[in-house]
Amino acid sequence: MEEPMDYGETRSIDPTYLETHLKQYHISSSLLPPQKVNSSSSSGSSSSSSGSSTSSSTSGSSSSQDSVSECEASTSAKMHHCILTLEQEEKAQFKATFQKVKKKLIKTGDMDMLRLVAAKRLYEENWQSDVVNICYNVLLKLGPGVTSKQLYLTCRDECLARVPQSVKDEMLYKIRHCYEQEDEVVFKRASK
Repeated sequence: MEEPMDYGETRSIDPTYLETHLKQYHISSSLLPPQKVNSSSSSGSSSSSSGSSTSSSTSGSSSSQDSVSECEASTSAKMHHCILTLEQEEKAQFKATFQKVKKKLIKTGDMDMLRLVAAKRLYEENWQSDVVNICYNVLLKLGPGVTSKQLYLTCRDECLARVPQSVKDEMLYKIRHCYEQEDEVVFKRASK
């Protein structure tokens, strides 16, 4: 079965494709609405030959079954929507804080210094060889037709997970230090 990709190419989809992406985004497959099987046409033709009284009972039972499955699907969708809403709220709050810190670091000129320090520390920890290995394995898996955007999106999470904790801690300390220094300068100016 061929499914068009976002990048204008087609490839065959293996059976575990959907499960893999559901796990990637932490979505339980039980939250997906059940697919309806179009059985009303086959039951409708058999019930019409037996009489009008049986056809009304058959259609009534199938509609009640459909409404039950729709109710279950809508309930799971509502629960899923509530979970996403909380996650989206946390992400929005994090993004706002991140943008505020980033804006302040750019304004003070510390952002470039932090980037250089991060690049130097990652080079010292030999992180780039891990990234090369990850990208190589992805290229082998996806084949020669992979775009740079596909490669980036596929490798990003694993590469970020491989950043050593010592580098993360050091960078967080430096960001806090730069941010606190700026706050102290603003506080001193305000107190004069």
